[in-house]
Amino acid sequence: MRKLKLYLDTSIISARFDKIKEERQRITQLWFEKAKTKYELYISEVVLTEINATQDISLRNRMQNSVRNLKILKLNAEIRNLARIYTDEIFTEEN
Repeated sequence: MRKLKLYLDTSIISARFDKIKEERQRITQLWFEKAKTKYELYISEVVLTEINATQDISLRNRMQNSVRNLKILKLNAEIRNLARIYTDEIFTEEN
């Protein structure tokens, strides 16, 4: 049986280390441990860029380690176009 594929954005990765909202951190850590055996987990180059821009070096290192075994989606024209359509729809609905 094939695993479902899930894309994780930076907010999911950072929630694993959220000390301000400890309940959120705990729930995300538990979810992540189950998800990595149940799903194929993906991040994108954008997520890596955002993680690498994290000012807190300790947090940055922990986030980098947490995604090192995930599959990375490369940006291409199709993805950029889809992102543009998505953000255009969001901003159109808000106005």
